[in-house]
Amino acid sequence: GGLARALSTIGWTPGDRVDLLTVSIDPEDTPAAARLKQTHVLQAFGHPEARAGWPFLVGSAESSRRLADAMGFEYVYDPTSHQYAHAAGAVVLTPDGRFARYLYGVAFRPFDLRLALTEAGEGKVGGFVERVLLTCFRYDPSARRYGIYVVGMLKGGGLLVVLTVGACLT
Repeated sequence: GGLARALSTIGWTPGDRVDLLTVSIDPEDTPAAARLKQTHVLQAFGHPEARAGWPFLVGSAESSRRLADAMGFEYVYDPTSHQYAHAAGAVVLTPDGRFARYLYGVAFRPFDLRLALTEAGEGKVGGFVERVLLTCFRYDPSARRYGIYVVGMLKGGGLLVVLTVGACLT
């Protein structure tokens, strides 16, 4: 839900500028349950047509564990509650499947999501504005968000001064 809200805020639709994937770690989940969850999420998101751009997958315990291990995603089954305990978050991948960024939590700042997707897409996903913002903002792992990159701001400011002086001289 948090991912869908952030995408909606930035105006991106799954399958258009970005592809999403939801994978269940519960081996008891069925393809029918995954389709139902996908339908509910896409309807709440307001894009029921985006089914191909946001598949929901299920798998065996072994395949789920292999995927989670490859991602560095840890989870433990709690037999008392019959649920899996795990950290909440989203993983942003590059187009060739490399891990680019982990976004933690259940709600995502649209600004952080937009920059993470643009950064992972190596500038091919976002527009001009996002590429300029990535010059001035860097991901801060300790704060788990994008923050001002002072050197980038100084370079941008210096370029603006040079362009202004050049325009005034002509």
